[in-house]
Amino acid sequence: MISPSIPEWVQQWLTACEHTVFSQRLPITNWTFERAGHVQAVAPGFVWTATEEECWLRASVMVPPDWAGKRVGLWFELPGCEPLLSVDGELWQALDYNHGDVLLHEPTTGGESHTLEISCYSPSRGGEAILQTAELVVIDREAEGLYYDLLTASELLGVLSERSPSGKSLREALEQALQADTNAESRAVLAQFFTQHAAASTEPHVALLGHSHIDLAYLWAIPNTKQKVGRTFATALRLMREFPEFTFTQSQPQLYAWCKTLYPELYEQIKARVAEGRWEPTGGMWVEADCNLASGEALIRQVLFGNRFFEQEFGVTTKILWLPDVFGYSASLPQLMKSCGLEYFLTSKISWSDTNRMPHDTFRWRGIDGTEVLTQFLTAPEFHRGLNQEISTYNGQLTPFELRRGWERYQDKALHQEICHCVGHGDGGGGVTRRMLEVARRLQSVAGLGSCGFDRADAFFARLPKTNLPLWSGELYLENHRGTYTSQGRIKQGNRTAERALRSAELFAALAQTQLGTPYPKAALDTLWETLLLNQFHDILPGTCIRPAVEQAERELGEVVSGALALQDAALTELSQNIATPTDSVIVFNPTDTLRPSDSFYVRLPGDLVRKGRVLFTDPDGEPLSSQFLRMVGKEREYLVTLLEVEPLGYQTIGLGRTDAPADESTVVAEENVLENDFVRVTLTAHGELASIVHKTEDGEREALAAPATLVAYEDKPAAYDAWNIDATYRDSPCPLADEATVTRFEVIENGPVRASILVERQFRNSRITQRIQLWAHSARVELVTEIDWHEHQTLLKAHVPATVLASRATYEIPFGAIERPTHRNTSWDAAKFEVCGHKWADLSEGDFGVSILSDTKYGYDARENTLSLTLLKSGIYPDPDADQGLHRFTYAILPHTGDWRNETVDEAHALSYPLLARFAPKNPKAALPPRYDFVSIDDQGLIIETVKRTETDGNALVVRLYEALQTRGEATLTFGFKLAAAYETNSLEQDPMPVPFKNNTLTFPYRPFEIKTFVVHPK
Repeated sequence: MISPSIPEWVQQWLTACEHTVFSQRLPITNWTFERAGHVQAVAPGFVWTATEEECWLRASVMVPPDWAGKRVGLWFELPGCEPLLSVDGELWQALDYNHGDVLLHEPTTGGESHTLEISCYSPSRGGEAILQTAELVVIDREAEGLYYDLLTASELLGVLSERSPSGKSLREALEQALQADTNAESRAVLAQFFTQHAAASTEPHVALLGHSHIDLAYLWAIPNTKQKVGRTFATALRLMREFPEFTFTQSQPQLYAWCKTLYPELYEQIKARVAEGRWEPTGGMWVEADCNLASGEALIRQVLFGNRFFEQEFGVTTKILWLPDVFGYSASLPQLMKSCGLEYFLTSKISWSDTNRMPHDTFRWRGIDGTEVLTQFLTAPEFHRGLNQEISTYNGQLTPFELRRGWERYQDKALHQEICHCVGHGDGGGGVTRRMLEVARRLQSVAGLGSCGFDRADAFFARLPKTNLPLWSGELYLENHRGTYTSQGRIKQGNRTAERALRSAELFAALAQTQLGTPYPKAALDTLWETLLLNQFHDILPGTCIRPAVEQAERELGEVVSGALALQDAALTELSQNIATPTDSVIVFNPTDTLRPSDSFYVRLPGDLVRKGRVLFTDPDGEPLSSQFLRMVGKEREYLVTLLEVEPLGYQTIGLGRTDAPADESTVVAEENVLENDFVRVTLTAHGELASIVHKTEDGEREALAAPATLVAYEDKPAAYDAWNIDATYRDSPCPLADEATVTRFEVIENGPVRASILVERQFRNSRITQRIQLWAHSARVELVTEIDWHEHQTLLKAHVPATVLASRATYEIPFGAIERPTHRNTSWDAAKFEVCGHKWADLSEGDFGVSILSDTKYGYDARENTLSLTLLKSGIYPDPDADQGLHRFTYAILPHTGDWRNETVDEAHALSYPLLARFAPKNPKAALPPRYDFVSIDDQGLIIETVKRTETDGNALVVRLYEALQTRGEATLTFGFKLAAAYETNSLEQDPMPVPFKNNTLTFPYRPFEIKTFVVHPK
């Protein structure tokens, strides 16, 4: 848009010049339109309507012989669809609203004939498309050049002060150019201005990063995105032929993988440009993933799969984590980056914060373990009407105003005289345009503005200062889009369940390979991981995309879960069949190494195993174990069994027999509205809410609840970005279910000796909420197994737990660690964190007592004074009008504990998320494997073994990845179930191996708070 400060005569001249760029026009009228195999003749003005569908327009053209020696192109206007042009069978460029101009010949010989084919992809939201204009044109070189001269000069008028030497000279040059007799003479006058008014060396420089930000799903679904890849990449490659100075930076290996499959001819061109250095693969991660919700291991796999693809396909890797549009950044990310070989971090999204502005744009970002990475914020301006504020954009239009304002907004001018500026339209807009490239040529160096030029992101980061930088410690919390922790609950449940299932599948496949030589299913696991990583994209996992994309994500995550469970079950079956069992037995597998003094497991036994009496479960010493019959599943009987001594990360064998003796007296009971075991006594209100949780210890009893733990609904109508946002004003409209819901069922349904449960069913408006409040004999955690059939819109549902705790800060689990956040609202920074992200637990603690919320699949929390809350549902209406409608199943728990969160919370959260797995094993005394096997264990409760898998490159070596979870330092020993031949410490990508000392089957190492450790071990 032309600045209003530009004189009217300049605007008029620019408009008139634009109309002369095409000196001759020849309409193309002989079109055919193909749709679903049906072909018809059409002409400009043809209209069609479609949704998520590809149609084709085809025509032939001949360049008139008398056009010989001229610059010839095409001009299209095709609104309502996303078109990709092919010329004579060669993919040419997009014809989107930014790229209607096409260069065919420079010059033409005249008489050339061409076949044109346009793939017209109708977007996911559908709509009307029209072949509005299609012309073969002669491009007047001088008129085109003058147009861009005038465009650049006119935009400069709005930036350069009339009092500055360059501003004054520019106006004089424009007036002189207007008086010239020819376009060439006018251009010579303006060229002289640009030559004589170069920027001084002390003026700022802007590194232009050609780019197109492509959301894998958003207001479109993935099939549409695949088409956007072809259009965007074809356009960038076409412009590279015309502008040798143009470099292009593109993230997300997933996009390249699609290009390789769908557009192999483009892919080969990209490989050539990468080799030339003009196309820069960047980003590191497989997709631009959400960094709040994905697990630490998943984020490592994002980089592993991403940079591995770049290295295998292009022979390069990147050191840049490129996440301009992700909704906040975990405080564990700096260490995770460094451990994966990523040195630099780039974003712009924090500029969307609604309350505070970050104080720096170039700084050291320090994570929870002390690791620091060099961070750069983009500063190119965009006024966001929905937010009513100026933000930083990654879709720069390359205007003098943007360059000037980007530098003005940069807060670290004393450190560096250079910023970077992402240039290009995103999301199907096709990236960089000819206009941008032409303007860039003219703005290379202008006094009063500075210099600019196309560059690579890695080169820009290499030039940034590395010392004496300001420091930001902790998370980069986005004060916006807080609803993304909760929207589309089934996607989030699918993600967490898939992460857990893949972890267990890898663990037990590695165990089966080590013990039995069973082939490790690496290819199958890689395929499942790629699907999971794709669905961690920052508009899919946060739940901020349209319904078709949501449905695809739910389906694909379900397939990952089922695929991983199939691999896990195959490994467990193979192991169970080869474990020596002198009698019929149960093999119990522990998928974690966290402390479980006792725990319970489900197991199914043949229905005819015991015909008289009852089944007797015994530990390895023959002592009876408490068990509880649950139900018949087909011809099998399902039981719950309490195991008093749980072995770590491996398996143990439980004996089976029969007895006529009565069951042991239960230590967990349910009576009307009371649940009680040796650790807690829980009392329910008449509405089925928790009125009291009394924590019982050797030192006495303590009430954990300051008031009943309640379910409260809130009206949730954010001012903007419905699925993304929760506004602080939601608290103004509470609707306690105790007041508004009707209890339709309230009864004891289980009564020990392993578990006792009370069922509460409520009708709330159009929705049904069923909770099984259950207590285990072995644990203080009070579980709320929840099933909700939800049919409310723009309604937030929260579980509030008022605790008898005085704490100014709450603690939340994040990937590979934990973080404290305020419970008060002392400052604007504190108040802005009224909804935050956590993983498996959140905690409020005093010095000797605390209360935690544990969650199997929920991520949205808040802590206000002494009340800790978990957000259960957020049912927005945009961009998906049916978000969160229907059935949801999840479990959360309330855990009173002694000490702070380090005492019990971490272990109990893992027990909730990673239950013991059990398999019936018929008598098999001659099998090869021992009845008990500890695969790998750690002697320090503060260290958690996160991953055990086969290495990426060595079929016999194993990776063991662990992290320190309690913010302590010390020395620990890993013990393996096999002797070691070699052991190495590596980075998280299994690179840079450093030999570490070991002895027989043990490996001792030092660790620091929240440190991630990766070891590669070779069994002897």
